[in-house]
This record gives sequence, C-alpha cells and structure tokens, in this order.
Amino acid sequence: MKTHTKFTPDYAIPPGETLLETIEELSITPKELSLRMDLSLDSINQLINGDIFLNREITLKLEEITGVEATFWSSLESQYRKTSTDNHKSDIMN
Repeated sequence: MKTHTKFTPDYAIPPGETLLETIEELSITPKELSLRMDLSLDSINQLINGDIFLNREITLKLEEITGVEATFWSSLESQYRKTSTDNHKSDIMN
C-alpha cells in the first residue's frame, strides 16, 4: 500500500529570488529596475532579500516591466510570508 506524504518545506524562499532570476533573464539590472520602478536601489535590494513586502503597487509595476502577472508576484509574496510565519511559530514551540 502506498503512503502519501505531504511535503512541507521548513524554509521560505523570498519572492525576490524569483524576481532576481526574472530580471537577469530579461537582462535588466537591479539599478535599471530601480529606475523603471521609481524606487531606490536600496529598496530594490530589500525587495530581492525579502525585507520589503511586494504590495499591490509593486506587483503591478513588476507586471508592467517583466510581463509576469501581478497575481503571480502576489501569490509568491503571500506564500513566502505564510511559510516564514509558520516556520517562526514552529521554532518558538520547539
């Protein structure tokens, strides 16, 4: 009899990692992205590191620049924050 095990990662990958891969694929530098999004380079680096939330305004700008739908970016952000919170709660309980 087969047993199915649900994979639940104990780590969270910031959506910024996907963002970095995406802009690299499009030959866009973080500096160019900052100019096109009207954000500081420091803010872009914080997005990439997962230190800033991808809010609606940011996801819409990313959609415009990268061609990747805003809902995709929002979903990544939501999953990242949920996994980060779940893992933090688990760490506290252990």
